[in-house]
Amino acid sequence: MLTGALLIAVVFILYAILQKDPGPALDASLVVQPNEFRPEPTERRIYYVVLLALPIATWFAFRVVTRRFRGGWVSATLSHPGAAVVLAALLLPLAIWLADQPFVSQFIGPPAGVGARQLVVIGVAVVAGIFAMIWPKTVLRRVTARRVLFALCVLLAVLAGAFRGYGVDQVLYVGRYMDHFETVLFGAAQSYAGNVPLVDFVPFYGLYGDLLAPLFWLVGLSVSSFTIVMGVLQTVSLTAIIFFAYRRLRNPALFVLFSIALVSAAGSGDASVWPPQDVDRYFQYWPVRFLFPALFVGMIPWWQASQSPKKVIVFSIFCGIGLLWNLDSGLPVWGAWLVLASSELFTGWRDPTLRRGILRRLGLSVAVTAGVILLYVALLCVRAGRFPDLSAMFHYQKLFVSLGYFMAPIPHALHPWQLVALLMVAAFCLGFAERMGFIKNDAIAALFPIAIMGCGLFAYYQGRSLDPVLTALLWPSVLILFLFADVAVEAIRDGRLKGPLGLSVVVAALFVGAGLTDRTIRAVPTLLAGIKEHIKLSGKPLSPVAANSAFIGSQAARGRKCTILAHHASVYYAENSLRSAIGGPPLAGYFLIEDGRALFDEIIKRPPETVFVERSFVDLVRQKFQILKPPPPNELFQRYALVATSPNGQLLHLRRKEGQAP
Repeated sequence: MLTGALLIAVVFILYAILQKDPGPALDASLVVQPNEFRPEPTERRIYYVVLLALPIATWFAFRVVTRRFRGGWVSATLSHPGAAVVLAALLLPLAIWLADQPFVSQFIGPPAGVGARQLVVIGVAVVAGIFAMIWPKTVLRRVTARRVLFALCVLLAVLAGAFRGYGVDQVLYVGRYMDHFETVLFGAAQSYAGNVPLVDFVPFYGLYGDLLAPLFWLVGLSVSSFTIVMGVLQTVSLTAIIFFAYRRLRNPALFVLFSIALVSAAGSGDASVWPPQDVDRYFQYWPVRFLFPALFVGMIPWWQASQSPKKVIVFSIFCGIGLLWNLDSGLPVWGAWLVLASSELFTGWRDPTLRRGILRRLGLSVAVTAGVILLYVALLCVRAGRFPDLSAMFHYQKLFVSLGYFMAPIPHALHPWQLVALLMVAAFCLGFAERMGFIKNDAIAALFPIAIMGCGLFAYYQGRSLDPVLTALLWPSVLILFLFADVAVEAIRDGRLKGPLGLSVVVAALFVGAGLTDRTIRAVPTLLAGIKEHIKLSGKPLSPVAANSAFIGSQAARGRKCTILAHHASVYYAENSLRSAIGGPPLAGYFLIEDGRALFDEIIKRPPETVFVERSFVDLVRQKFQILKPPPPNELFQRYALVATSPNGQLLHLRRKEGQAP
C-alpha cells in the first residue's frame, strides 16, 4: 500500500513538472545578440524529470522482480547457447554502426576501415585481452602493478601537467586562444590583486579563483604560473582516478589499459589530432569542472574501508569547498556523497538504530557543508566590509542555463550519447542491486555514487549537445565500462559467468581502451613538443600581448585599480597584479544588455582614474552593443587625457581629467 501511494505521489509530481508552463523561450531585450541564445526549457525539464524518476523506477522494478521472479532463471537464460546468437544479432550491427560514427572516429579511435591504425587498435585489444585472462593475479598485484602505477603517475604529470603550461609570450601562439581563457583567468587575477568576488567583481565558472588566491600569493600570479597550477591540478585529478582504478580494478591488464586510455579520455585527446599551437587546453573543464569529481572518485575506497564521523566531516568539508569552487561539478559530487553516506538505508530502513544513525550522519554532513559555505560568506563580509551579492555567483548559470547562450538541442536520432547514458543507467541499477544485497563487490558498490555523479555531470551535455562536449563525459563512462569488464573477467575466470553477456562487456572495454590508447600514443609527440615550446619561448617577448603587458606594467603600479579595455584584459590584470575598477564580469563574458549599459556608465558617468584602451577593442565593443547607441570614441573618452601610447601603437594610457568626478 505504501509503495503504491509513494509511486502515485511521484508520478503526480513529475506530471506537474512537465505540465508547468516554461514561459517565453527568450526575452530578446536582455541579450546583445539573440541569435546566440537558444534556451531549452522543455528539454531541461525532461532531463530533471528523468533524474527524479530513475531512482524511484529502479526501486519499484527491484521490488517487483524480487517478489515475482525468484530463482536462477536470469543466469540460466543468459547462459543458454541461444542467448549468444540473439546477443550477437543485436550487438554486431550496433558495433558496425558505432565504428562509423563521427564522434567515435574523432574522439575515441580511428575511423572505420582497414589500415595501420585499425590494426594497432585490434592488436592492443587482443594483447590486453589475452593478458587479462592469463596473467597470474598475485604476482602483478604485489609488484608490477604498483610500479606501473608510479610510472603512469609520472607520465601523466608530464603529459597532462607540463603540456598545459604556457606563458604570456605564447598567448597568440597557443592556438584556439579563445575568450573563455579570459573568463577563467579573470577571477584568479582579481582575487590575487585584492578585489573581493561577489563584491568588486562577478566571477565566472565559480569561486575557484578566490580559493586559489592564497597559493598565488605565495608563488606569484602570471599566465605561466596560472597555467602550470592548472596543469598540476589536472595531474592530481588524473592521479586520483588512477588510484581508484588501482584499488578497484583487480585485473592488472585492464588497470594499465584504462590508465593509459584515461589520458585521452580526460582532456588530452586533441593533442593526438592537432599540433601544439592548435590544442585548446579548455581550462574551464580541465581541471575546473574535473577536479572535484575526480578527487571524489579517488576518495571512495577510503570511505568504503571504514565509516566514521571524522570521515563524514572530511567529505562534507570537501563537498562544501566543491560547491564554492564550481557549482556545475560540486552539486553532482555533493549529491553522490549524500547517497554514498546513506546507502545502508536501502537494506536497513527497518532497523531503528541504523536508521537513526544514518539520519544523524546526513544531518551532520548537511550542517558541516552549510557551515563551510557560511564561513566563506562571512570571510567575504570581513574582507569587503559589506555583505556580498550572492546572486552574482549564479551569473554564468543565468547566461548558460536560463538564457541558453550557445546551447544546442540534444540529438533525437541514434547517437553515441545514448550509449553513454545507458552505461550510467546500467551502473546505477547494478550499484542499486549491490546496495539491496543481491551482489557483494566493492567495485560494484562504487558504481552507485559514480553513476549518480555522472548523471549530474551529464547536464553539461544536455544543455550544449555537441560532440566535443560529450567528450567531457567520456572518463566516467569509460571507468564504468572497465569496472564492468573487470567484474566480468573475474567471473569468467572463476567459472561463475558462462554466458555471452560478460564476454561482450569485456570486448567493448578492450576496444574502447585500445582506441583511446592509440590516441594517447599519437598524442605523445605533440605533448612533448608543447613542453619544449614552453621552455624555449619562456621569457622571450615574441607576441604583441607580451609587449602590451610590459607597457601596462611600466605605466601602472602593482595593486592599483584601473580599467583595461582590451582583448586580453585578464592577461594584463594577471601579469601586472592590477585590480579592475569595473564591478562586473570579465569583458569576454559581457553578453547582456545590462552589462553593456554598466560598462558605458562606468566610463562616462563614473570615469575611473586610469584607463588602458586597445583601439580595435573599443570599436568591437561599440559594434557589439550597437543597440544601446554608444557614443563615438571622441565623446566616450572626452573626460580623459592621453598619457602615453604603447610602442606598437595598440594601447592608449588615459588618465581622468581634473574636475571629472569619479
